[in-house]
Amino acid sequence: MAADGTDLVNLSQSPLTIDSTWDGSWGPDGRIAFSRVGPSPVELSGFVREDFGAAAMLIGALVLALVVALLARTRPPFGSIALAMTISTAFVASQSDAWRFVPGAAIAGLAVDVLLRFLPPERRVAAAGAGAAVGLVAAVAGAVAATTGIGWSPTLLVGVGVAAAVCGFAIGALIERHWFAGAPVATPDAPPPADLDAVT
Repeated sequence: MAADGTDLVNLSQSPLTIDSTWDGSWGPDGRIAFSRVGPSPVELSGFVREDFGAAAMLIGALVLALVVALLARTRPPFGSIALAMTISTAFVASQSDAWRFVPGAAIAGLAVDVLLRFLPPERRVAAAGAGAAVGLVAAVAGAVAATTGIGWSPTLLVGVGVAAAVCGFAIGALIERHWFAGAPVATPDAPPPADLDAVT
């Protein structure tokens, strides 16, 4: 309210106002003056936002690592990892209009495709999971740094990247050794399985 009694504003819906607290001030017309001061919402705290951001980044990286590791187990053609990472990132970006992350995800996926061509077959699934997880972290961090500026410290960024790489590698190793135990590793150079009916 202004000094002359005009410009009335309802402050009861403000998250920064504590209507039950009075600091002893009086308005010019003799009414109690409540201070527009209060603790900010928890989600506006810098520490909480960093924690939420790191957790969301890790969860997204691990889900992508699971998808890419399963895809790498099926002997995909070159470019499949890049296509999978691009599509998955585009689906997430469409919910918040965050299209700036899509090109970085495509580049990261292409790098994983190239990496898998130079690795032995027994290392490709685990490497695909780790590469996809790290690639997503690098793509998001690069897009944010190039547009709005990243607010994370280098220590936090490196820590999230290392954690994503380790967990992505573990997911790929579990898929390789346990989920498909006894199944031959699919490689581009491996001959197709023999037809048992034809042999007998």
